[in-house]
Amino acid sequence: MLPWIRLSFALQRWELLFVAIVTVFLTGAMLWIAWQAGQLVALDPSCFAADRDAPRCRELVERLGTLGGFGGQLLSYTAVVAFGMGLVLGVPLVAREIEHGTADLAWSLGPSRTRWLLPRAVTVAAVVVALLAVLAIASDILASAILPDLNLAADFTWYGQRGVLLVMRGLLALGIGLAVGAMLGRQLPALLLAIIATVAIFVVINVAMDRWLMSDATAARFAFTNQGISFVGSRSLGGFFQVPSGEILTSDELAARGVDVDNLVWDDERGEFYASAADRAAKRNLIGWHVDLLVPGSKYPVAVKKESLLLGIVAAAGAGLAFGIVQRRRPY
Repeated sequence: MLPWIRLSFALQRWELLFVAIVTVFLTGAMLWIAWQAGQLVALDPSCFAADRDAPRCRELVERLGTLGGFGGQLLSYTAVVAFGMGLVLGVPLVAREIEHGTADLAWSLGPSRTRWLLPRAVTVAAVVVALLAVLAIASDILASAILPDLNLAADFTWYGQRGVLLVMRGLLALGIGLAVGAMLGRQLPALLLAIIATVAIFVVINVAMDRWLMSDATAARFAFTNQGISFVGSRSLGGFFQVPSGEILTSDELAARGVDVDNLVWDDERGEFYASAADRAAKRNLIGWHVDLLVPGSKYPVAVKKESLLLGIVAAAGAGLAFGIVQRRRPY
């Protein structure tokens, strides 16, 4: 195994050096901002809790807000880097050797193409996990430092830009890049197609996640503040209609029941919908309420587990497809 690991590092030394430098830079920047934020909070911890609005706290809160702005940008960059790392390391793994013609010789001399690809893929996957784990830890430290009054273990703030999801999204991109690279056998076209495929698949996963999380969501009506429900820390699944029976419907589902959705009359004070202005004035024939489906912050660990499962399945499918393509591909 050790010679294969050395060979893998030799073949992708420039990509590995690049992602390592990016990881060190981002980690250092996040930890530095987290340290600065910690120093500010330590000056007067009460200013970031009960006394946030006190005049003496104004300057400290503003300075922490400025750091939070920089920190939020770093977290956004880190989310992009997670995908980029998987693609940069995954696409060339097979595509480069096919493009350069070295795969033909290796496949003709080796006893198994699977044994040829497996150590390389495992090595690169281990590197992706290790580097993104560092970024995941640093991102959690940064988020906690610039939002000291929140329990981010039960909060959707910066969801997907911190923590273990960075690792899983990197593995998703790695699996897709590996499969596309094996399929096309040319690095640049494979990289472009892999970027498109990753974006498309990730959008589908997001839609699937919204559907999956509906069972964990709470319907918050227009006057949600009176129900003890808050958008803060929650994940919004979008706006829906709640009919008097309690069912939650989309506008299309409501229209399928014969309701003229485009001409509903809205009651601004109560968040209610009526078929006409006369119905609204008489408070009769109530169609329903506009509601937002909110997944409370307490469900954050559940959401992370569900998305990690989806990402892991798709990443494994991509890797399996790559092995299948390599096994059946004819040498040039």
